[in-house]
Amino acid sequence: MDIATIRTFLTIIETHSFAAAAERLFVTQSTVSSRIRTLEQTLGTRVFDRGKQGAKLTPAGRQLQRHAEAMLRAWNQAQLAVSLPQNMHGLLTVAGPATLWEGVLLPALPRLREALPETVIRGELANPAEIAARIVNGTLDLALHYRPETVAGLAVTHLFDDELLLVSSAPPETEDVPYVYIDWGPAFQAEHARAWPDGYVPDLILNIGSLSLAYLLSTPASAYLPLRTLAGALEQGVVRALPGAPRIAQPVYAITASAPTEPVRTALRLLQRN
Repeated sequence: MDIATIRTFLTIIETHSFAAAAERLFVTQSTVSSRIRTLEQTLGTRVFDRGKQGAKLTPAGRQLQRHAEAMLRAWNQAQLAVSLPQNMHGLLTVAGPATLWEGVLLPALPRLREALPETVIRGELANPAEIAARIVNGTLDLALHYRPETVAGLAVTHLFDDELLLVSSAPPETEDVPYVYIDWGPAFQAEHARAWPDGYVPDLILNIGSLSLAYLLSTPASAYLPLRTLAGALEQGVVRALPGAPRIAQPVYAITASAPTEPVRTALRLLQRN
């Protein structure tokens, strides 16, 4: 099973079409069909059902998908590693949600580059569902997240607590301001329930914390947001802290392999001093 076949398989999943996959990959449709036919013969089972509505994964195809994604990531990582300049001797892949890149990971990059001058640093947005598997298979070295991963072979380090503040973008005299519940993770859920035992019914639930301030700036609403991301908005008066609302501490964790490399340990030390 070669990388071209794996890439073809994943492109069909994205496009739902053999023809569209061929166009994206700059090959003929017969080449795409041949690759998938060879893949199915190798596996001894069909991976796609083709119909009027396009190509749909079979149960076997769905099982193959996550392995194919891991294989392609590992290949891309290997390509990058072997193409490093001679003065570079390693690759450190760091991931985190956009909310933690802003104000935490991005400001740490210059110090990390200075501390690891012979290491290429690759930054990515974290896919929470893939963090544990990617660290175990070696395609990810360090991830920051609000949810600790308790998986064999992983180490979880508490870095700091994000202070979440209930703010509103509505004028002070506004009654019944819509509440947006941001899903910051299990620790926030528990603290939120304790802070509001009678319930604080949301009008909207979001799992995209990094875009929540932008939403508040587009319409009158209230939400819990990290204090470190609010300085400018509070100073400009475009949002205001709601008086009497409890602040909630949201733990931030670093997730690594249980036996991290020296570059990973260096990154952890820098982030703990952040």
